[in-house]
Amino acid sequence: MQTSKMKEDDIRPAPLLDEYFRLLKIDAVRLASESNRFVEVDCPFCGGSEREPAFRKDGFSYQLCRSCGSLYVTPRPTREQLARYYTDSEAVRFWSQEFYRSTAAARREKMFRPRARLIQSLHQSGAFAQARGDPVPGTTTLSMIDVGAGYGLFLQEVRALNLFKRIAGLEPEPRLGEICRAEGFEVIPKWAEEVPEGEQFSVATCFEVLEHVFSPVEFLAGCARLLRPGGVLVLTTLTIDGFDLQVLWDHSRSITPPQHLNFPSLRGASALLERAGLREEEISTPGELDLDIVRNWIAQKPEITVPQFVRQLAAAGERTRAEFQEFLQRHRMSSHLRCIASRSLAS
Repeated sequence: MQTSKMKEDDIRPAPLLDEYFRLLKIDAVRLASESNRFVEVDCPFCGGSEREPAFRKDGFSYQLCRSCGSLYVTPRPTREQLARYYTDSEAVRFWSQEFYRSTAAARREKMFRPRARLIQSLHQSGAFAQARGDPVPGTTTLSMIDVGAGYGLFLQEVRALNLFKRIAGLEPEPRLGEICRAEGFEVIPKWAEEVPEGEQFSVATCFEVLEHVFSPVEFLAGCARLLRPGGVLVLTTLTIDGFDLQVLWDHSRSITPPQHLNFPSLRGASALLERAGLREEEISTPGELDLDIVRNWIAQKPEITVPQFVRQLAAAGERTRAEFQEFLQRHRMSSHLRCIASRSLAS
């Protein structure tokens, strides 16, 4: 069980975060002005068609699935609108040019290195044993691809552990792809949805991408096609069942259109894995920041309406807060969702 060692300010310094959300709100309002072109979708996770309104935010309508309890935007921007948004967005530009670079060292230490150690731990536990292909004595035949490789920091951390014979990144954005290539990594310049059958990776990783995509099931099916039979997918995203999202609800900065469209419940995550042709191995919520996020938001916006008990928790001592965060982890009540799934040996 993880203990709460990371703080929100470590990876999201308040001044940079405030500017990012200022720009994001402008982007959202601009895209919402094109809502006549948005399209209706059923639940992106379980496929259910029955839903009820949750709230509106910056011109976007969030709905709750009556079948699985997931939260999602519908109607939503088309694939073309989203692609143009990520190309033209001032918030995205600020994130990549200012925010990310300013926090790269902290993110490497607090996020990417622990993720690489997770992969190492899974490797040592034998989780990848079914995905070796044709083993050669004295060598490793394991391979790994990171979906949405970005600047390649996670790939660098994995390479340092010497676990895989082949390490690649799936990165459709040309500039980021070149950055990864400059670090010596193989890059497949495709969207996950475009991946054909034929790639044969032992392990695929995907961190904080699912919430952004137009169709989670098509995206995840593409991730599955990257895997050889018996291959393992390690994915993280946000779950609407998590503490900070449930407490802050529409005030949550994690619920920000048009960046974040999809928030599965735990049931929705299970349904999504099955629909994408993957076998669920683990669904957990090892998050470290729920209470810290709520605490920071109460301090910044004291007028916000939250239960008095939550205010007591936020004001409690460090040990109490850490133990409460551990409780959330243990009972799958953190908003940081981790899914581990595998591709059938028969596929």
